Amino acid sequence: MILDSNTMQSVEQKHPLVTVAMLAYQQKNIVASAAESVLDLEYPELDIIFLDDGSTDGTGDLLKMLAASELAGRPGIRRVKVIADGVNAGIAAQAAKAAAAACGRLIVFCSGDDVQFPRRVDRIVQHWKSLGYPAHTAFHSSYQWMDSPASRRQDACSVRGRLQPELFIARHLHVNGCTSAYTIDLFRDFPSLIPGGMREDSVVPLRALLMGGSIEYLDEPLALLRPGGVSSPLPGKQSSDVVLRRKLWDVVAMIQNLSDCFVAPTLSVRRRSALVALCCLMLFDCFEFDWLRDLEVPWLIKWFLLVSFAPVLLQAKLIKRVLMRTYFLAGRSFA
Repeated sequence: MILDSNTMQSVEQKHPLVTVAMLAYQQKNIVASAAESVLDLEYPELDIIFLDDGSTDGTGDLLKMLAASELAGRPGIRRVKVIADGVNAGIAAQAAKAAAAACGRLIVFCSGDDVQFPRRVDRIVQHWKSLGYPAHTAFHSSYQWMDSPASRRQDACSVRGRLQPELFIARHLHVNGCTSAYTIDLFRDFPSLIPGGMREDSVVPLRALLMGGSIEYLDEPLALLRPGGVSSPLPGKQSSDVVLRRKLWDVVAMIQNLSDCFVAPTLSVRRRSALVALCCLMLFDCFEFDWLRDLEVPWLIKWFLLVSFAPVLLQAKLIKRVLMRTYFLAGRSFA
């Protein structure tokens, strides 16, 4: 049935078009259940995008098969698009690709190793509607583990409504990316996410706060997360490679935060100065040497690194004192 423009506008007002972006990498053996849960979402206006981050195990081919299956033709699904360009660019780059290709006013993210509850999109939209469909809004929810569905977990950033950007930055807050959803303007009103980054779940929510929006928490589990997958922390002591990669991700995320503070149009000069100074402070914290103890290298090498970078560390401490003074002179302190 072909709907006329008036009918389409009425449908859009009742049920805004929502893009669901599922990010996958090297998950051929488990991605089918994740993709099927996305195709089974109970919402009448869905734009679905499957993204494969350069997998070599056939994940991308399987996603293409699922996108062409009869599951993709059920009522409510307006489009199923697969982005599998063979490039391994990281989560942030894939999220940016999804936002660029999205047709919906809201983009809901999920992972190729998790399972979505059918009501997930509908509950997020209901909450968004209750607020009046505001722009610059981030959403996240609690979740359950697959091996213990009776348990209930809430994210580290369990906030309702507005949160000060200073607190978000200074306390290294984030939302769980696998339960996140954002209004599309949080991508299109800011520079593209830096390729190679893996901290989009701390970068994009901060944008909402910089624009005077909010982070909304839904206190109900809307997804099943797989233990040991990308959604859960690595247990035990981490290898040197993992420690260094995570440190690099922190640096990239803070550089992105710094860039966003510069371009956010709603900030006064005084507020922008305070936030830029704070971002620089947190960026310098990324280069502190406490993380050396986690490196699995001989102590002789660790001492060599400390001695070699001692002058840099001293200069950084002096610069941090200047930045801290700038921050407080700008009139912004945080608890």
